[in-house]
Amino acid sequence: MKVVTRKRAPLAVADELLRFAAEFNLAVPDYFLTISLAETGKRLVNLCVLKRLTIAGAESVTGGMIASRLTDTPGASGFFQGSAVIYTPEAKMSVLGVPAALISKRGVVSADVAREMAKRARILFNADLAYATTGFAGPEGGSPDEPPIGTVYAAFAKGTMGSKKLEKPLVWRCDFKGASREGVRDMATEFVIRALLLLCLNDAAERTGLSMGDEEG
Repeated sequence: MKVVTRKRAPLAVADELLRFAAEFNLAVPDYFLTISLAETGKRLVNLCVLKRLTIAGAESVTGGMIASRLTDTPGASGFFQGSAVIYTPEAKMSVLGVPAALISKRGVVSADVAREMAKRARILFNADLAYATTGFAGPEGGSPDEPPIGTVYAAFAKGTMGSKKLEKPLVWRCDFKGASREGVRDMATEFVIRALLLLCLNDAAERTGLSMGDEEG
């Protein structure tokens, strides 16, 4: 694969490569281009500080791994508001206020619930951008009535800090079928961090993400 860019400024070229990698990973979430995740994290920090953007999250299947990766980068306190690890359906209802009826109707691992988690995390932490994950990493889960093991929904809600008004959340369904429990969680973490960078770089994610209207069923 050959990538050609006309931008000559080092930072602009780096951003083009990071954007390309992020767009590729969003389009094909079960494959990753080998661009350092640490470099992605550093650029995300720089962009958030420069644009004065704040980020927060709500994690289920990733269990705080995304927050850990984000705060590994020096300067994270300048943009990272916090993250809630809400592992059970009860926690999703009591901590975030996800409606019980929604969980009952769509299932705890669904695009609807992921979107609701992201929306409510953004408000809870008073952030500009929030992410959320829910899925089955295995070995339990993935019954005939549920998505298969390896399924992860990642959602992102954008808005203005201090306001409850937000843009339509974006939701991706990732299929990490065949990966180990650790592998599913690692790949979901990488996917979210690269998606956060792309959302901060431009609005390209809005051209590839799934809206709630695209949710199957």
